[in-house]
Amino acid sequence: MTPPTAVSSAFRELQTVSIGDPHRIRLGMIGGGQGAFIGGVHRIAARLDNRYELVAGALSSNAEKALASGRDLGLADDRCYASFEVMAARESAREDGIEVVAIVTPKPYAFRSGPHLP
Repeated sequence: MTPPTAVSSAFRELQTVSIGDPHRIRLGMIGGGQGAFIGGVHRIAARLDNRYELVAGALSSNAEKALASGRDLGLADDRCYASFEVMAARESAREDGIEVVAIVTPKPYAFRSGPHLP
């Protein structure tokens, strides 16, 4: 069992790194648009330590809903995508493109988002 002082020390170190580092990791999200409960949960969790910033999303496979969802979240129109493939292609070409992706689609669709998964 890890001694409580070691845990406290590790937590303080992580907290210092999180607070002291001005760079937020640029987050893209697949799924989680309007009406999706779990997307909001993931966005809240991503902001808890102030290390992530949602900058792009394929929030719905419906283009109009994807754009509306992105606007609701304060995303720029050109960073709201109707497919993860387009988001990946366009964001990888940007100097300020996403660095990580949260996949928050319902389970039957998550496999399509990551065909490399078992």
